[in-house]
Formats: sequence, C-alpha cells, structure tokens
Amino acid sequence: MIFQAVFYYMKNFFSILALSFLTVISVMAQLNTLPSGYYRVQNATTARYACLYDNKGYVDKVATSIDVGGIRTYHDFSRVVSDPASIIFFTKSTSGYQLSAQGTKTSDFLGNYYLQLKYNGTTYQAYGEQSGYQIYLSDEMYNSEKSQPGVMNYDAIKDSMGYMQSNGASNKYWKIQPVSASTSNYFGFSPTMQVGLDYYQSFYAVFPFSKSSIDLQAYYVGKRNDDKAVAELDEIMGPEFPGATPMIIKTTAQDPSQNRVNVLTTSSASVSGNLLKGVYFCSTDNLLPWYDQLAGNHENYVLNNPATMRVFAVDNGELVLKKVTWKYIPRNSFYMQVPSTAPDVYRLLPPDAYATSISTVSINNRAANLVYNLSGQLISEQGTVGLRAGIYVQNGRKIVVN
Repeated sequence: MIFQAVFYYMKNFFSILALSFLTVISVMAQLNTLPSGYYRVQNATTARYACLYDNKGYVDKVATSIDVGGIRTYHDFSRVVSDPASIIFFTKSTSGYQLSAQGTKTSDFLGNYYLQLKYNGTTYQAYGEQSGYQIYLSDEMYNSEKSQPGVMNYDAIKDSMGYMQSNGASNKYWKIQPVSASTSNYFGFSPTMQVGLDYYQSFYAVFPFSKSSIDLQAYYVGKRNDDKAVAELDEIMGPEFPGATPMIIKTTAQDPSQNRVNVLTTSSASVSGNLLKGVYFCSTDNLLPWYDQLAGNHENYVLNNPATMRVFAVDNGELVLKKVTWKYIPRNSFYMQVPSTAPDVYRLLPPDAYATSISTVSINNRAANLVYNLSGQLISEQGTVGLRAGIYVQNGRKIVVN
C-alpha cells in the first residue's frame, strides 16, 4: 500500500516535471521566434538603440565581411522616442528575418541575406550566415574601450552615438522589444514649433498609425496659389493615418508621453493630391563631428534648392511654407516643389480661409478689368482690348485709348 502511494506520487511528480519542461521548451521556442511586427533594438551592453539612417551597405561573401554602417546607435530613450528611424519592422520567413525601416529593407542593400536570431534567455544575438561562417551584428565600442580594452566608461559626448558593426564579442547581445503605446517602449511626437497654445512639426515615416492621444491632428497641403502666396491646409481624417505620407502634426503638448500613437502594421489609403514630398534620409559626414564620421559611402540626402523648394516653418506667428538657405532637407520631413518664380513664403490656411483668399483674388482681378465710358456705362469686362479710340474710366481713373 505504501509502495503504491509512493509510486503514484513519483509518477505524478515526473509527469508534472515533464509537463513543466515541455512548457519551458515551448516558451523558449516562442521567444526565439519573434512574430512579425514593429520593434526597437537596444544593445544590452552599451544601452544604445539602433536607427536606420541610410540605405547603403553591402555583404562581401568572399571576404565574409559586411557593411552595416547605415545603422547608427544612439544612447538614451529620449533620443529615439520620436525618431521614426528607430522603428524597425521584423518580417519572419522560413529563411530567417528581413528587417525594414525608413522605406527600405535589408534585401535592398544586402541582397538575399536573412538575419538569424539566437535567444540567450534575456537577449538575442543577431547574425548572418554564409558558407557556414557566421557574422554577428555588434554595437560600436565606447570610446574608452578603444584605448583600454574591457573598460566601459561612457563619454557623454563621444559615445552618445555609435555604428552597427560586424565584430565585437562583448557588444553582440541585443534586446528586441515590441513598440506599443501602452508600454514604456512607445513612439510619441516631440513638436518644437508653437503657434498660440498648439505645437506643430513636419513628419514623414513609412509606418501608418492611429492616435492614442486625443489631442493630435494631422494635415497635408492639397492646393496652392502662387499669385496670392497661400496654400490650403487639409486635415487627414482619422482614426488611422497612412504611412509614407508627408504630413504636419498638431498637438497640444510637447511631451512625447502625451503624444503617443499606435504604430500599425497595415495602412489606410494615402491621401490624394498631397503637394508635399517626403524625405527619409539626411546622412552626410558634413553634419557629423570628426569622431563620428564613417569610412565608406554612406551619403544619402536631398539637397535644398531655395529657388524651387519651400519647407515648413512658423513665421511671424503663422504656419508657412518658406524659402530657406539650409543645404539639406532634414530627414523624416518634407518640402513643397514650386516654380522658380514662386513667392518666398506661402501662408498655410484652412480650406475656408483659402477659398476666401482665392475668391478675393478673382474678384479683384475682375474689377481691375472693368472699363466704363464717361457716362458710367459698362463698356468692357476684358480691359481695353478691342475698344475704339477715346476716353474711358478704369479702376476709378480716366484713361485714353488711341
């Protein structure tokens, strides 16, 4: 009887142990296989976040080397909380993972090369494999490590930014965390322009989103009138806002935690007739200090042409698109293409005000073309074209037609 009880107990114990073991294995397998979605990637050693700043790179399968210098890494969450370049989409396939951000994906510049993930309990190792040789992605060392291997002293100036590399054993462990408005790993706007009590910023990102904050609106420019120097500011009606669409964001706060959005994997239809042209990248050594400049070709930018480009700004307390002398168009922003004869500044007006402005132009132009005889009778609505020689009245003045 005692033997049967012990046997029964041991049988249940081993059954529970086996079940627990299988559960752990199942959980580990799930962790090792990230579902497709948007993530931020943070190095476990340097604490820097990965951001895609240009779409140039290569894989040398013969030399088993890789150039991923287009991925910069930044210290502090405050630096990336509003940065679309830090939002990376992982797509799972049978061959591994393809990563995409900023309108490009790994296959665009690395070819048919898929990322593999190896889960280590709390972090991941990311690597590519060719002919049995593995290349691990690592973060750049801290500046102090370069002269003192193994010494981790963070330099706030020289170490706030680094580059993704394909070496460095101690820096090859990464935290891969889903982006969610309901967690501390959220995306939120940090507008810097102010008109009255409202804040504004230009924005261009590949991902669609919906607002988590109720005090958030988005606009595009649908029309412009060069003669009146005005452009129409049209609201993008949510609840979803399309990706790959240049837009103006309006909020009632500057704090990104109050301007959170839900990053979406599917996009609603793009707005039609948008006159704004988006820019993903502004990568050039001219904008970097000497210690952050990178060997190789990672120049990717749009040069500003003051004659034919207008950018978003606040001028004399009004929202405008204006001519500037910047050398480059900032990344994740936009410009409006205009003819070389265009005015320097376009006032941005809501539809009603824009229509009124254009109507005023039409009325004024029509009035300027009205011609009367000396008796006050209307003779022409097309100016003096075709009139007989004589004296007439136009714009309240007597004129002579020969």
